[in-house]
Amino acid sequence: MRTRNCAHVTNSGLVLQNINKTHKNLEISLVRSVIMIKDNPPKIVIIGFGFLMGYLYPCYSRLYSEKEMENCIIAVTADEATLEEKRAKYDFPILLHDNMGALQTLYPDIILFAPPPSVAPALTESVLVPYFQQLRTEKKPLPDLYVFPPSPQGNYYIQMLGQDIHVCNILPNMVSQINGISLEGKEGNTHITIPDGHPWPQENLARLQSFFAPLGGVVAVKPEHVL
Repeated sequence: MRTRNCAHVTNSGLVLQNINKTHKNLEISLVRSVIMIKDNPPKIVIIGFGFLMGYLYPCYSRLYSEKEMENCIIAVTADEATLEEKRAKYDFPILLHDNMGALQTLYPDIILFAPPPSVAPALTESVLVPYFQQLRTEKKPLPDLYVFPPSPQGNYYIQMLGQDIHVCNILPNMVSQINGISLEGKEGNTHITIPDGHPWPQENLARLQSFFAPLGGVVAVKPEHVL
């Protein structure tokens, strides 16, 4: 999933849901992306497993069988009070505080980074920086970094982790129901922001698009347009 020599796209061309495409063509594209991911399901570590990461469960659960999920996802929470409740609810390991242990156990393809904004910089310095340094030392591939705190923005992670990382800030579509009726991903968009000058390989973008398809469309927002 991390082929380094695949085609790149510029941020100006990074509009994953093109309103000029027909609905049929968009559906075909999403189906192909889902098939691609299911053929090679990514390993995922979730740092900061709270409400938002639980809300995203439909995005990653559909990629795996129950047995695959146990082996492909590890989540970490800092909330001891809800730890056992979460472990009873979800079909993958959930650790308390042990972010580095989760990363070094799974060596994920994707990191879902979702701590509160106030602690994101400290976790970046104490966990992500040494982990990415370890990967480079061991010549292992770098994971895609899906960042959910609105700040810091992507350039901060590039400065801290290296110019060659794939990072994006993500604002998921939070409208999934109206009057108790599921929208089934047919309304609303998830917004992603990739730092200028740091485009992603097309394959990684397709995986990101497919990942968030259950929530609706995926559109790119330039860094200067993010509040």
